[in-house]
Amino acid sequence: MYSSDSFVHFSDLYVDVNERNIDGLNQYTVGKEGLKPILESNYDLQNHKIFHPNCLLIGIGIEEIAVSVNDSGSVSPVYNVYRINNKDYLNYTRFFLKSILWRKKAFITRKSTRREYEIDTKELLMLNLPAPVDLQFDKVCNSIEGLDILIQQFTNKLKQLNRVKSYLLKNMFI
Repeated sequence: MYSSDSFVHFSDLYVDVNERNIDGLNQYTVGKEGLKPILESNYDLQNHKIFHPNCLLIGIGIEEIAVSVNDSGSVSPVYNVYRINNKDYLNYTRFFLKSILWRKKAFITRKSTRREYEIDTKELLMLNLPAPVDLQFDKVCNSIEGLDILIQQFTNKLKQLNRVKSYLLKNMFI
């Protein structure tokens, strides 16, 4: 899927966006599951950074990487927000960037007590990423997305079955 001589510079794909939240947009956070809205917040949202669709959000820790596909909002000022320059790389960002970055030790500054690893954003901006050159790339991404949807559906079904099982066990001898 990658050509060994085909690399793209991180700063060619992503542009740093540093807009402040003057409109009071809803606040989000980034975690292992991706982008999540924060329903109640006591923070002053005006210092937070705005993101729009097709943005990459990276926090301090390696688990804090997400892509905003359709959402707009704001995140804490500790997050870095990058606009994805080329929409062809949206799927690349969603499915492969995190695993590629995890293997790159150049951008990891140190092991932290608060987070597993911290990201050095200066190193990140200089990073060369393997560029997908295969025309089947989008098909692979769509397959991965389909598998993610199936996994979520089966996970939901398993939770429902566990609730039914629990109910039956509780009421079996009544």
